[in-house]
Amino acid sequence: MVISIMEVRLSKVAEKYLNRLSTPYKTALDKAIKGLEKEPPQGDVKQLVGRKDFRLRVGDYRVIFANKPDHRLVVKITPRGEAYKK
Repeated sequence: MVISIMEVRLSKVAEKYLNRLSTPYKTALDKAIKGLEKEPPQGDVKQLVGRKDFRLRVGDYRVIFANKPDHRLVVKITPRGEAYKK
C-alpha cells in the first residue's frame, strides 16, 4: 500500500480560529489536520452533500476542506452546529 503526502494549507479564517482555541482543542485539531496530509485522508472524513468540499469530524468541531490539484485547503474550522450553514 502506497500512501502519498499532500500539503495542507489553512485559510486565514481557519488559522485565526485555530489560534483562538484553548490548548487541548488546538492540539487535537492540529493532529487531525496532519492526517489530511495522507492520501487517502485519515480520520472521519465525508464529502458534503451537494458540494465539492469535505468535512473532517474532530469531536464537537468540523474542519471543512477542499481538494485542490496540488494541496488540500482547510476553508474553515467551526463548531458542529455552525459547520453546515452556507
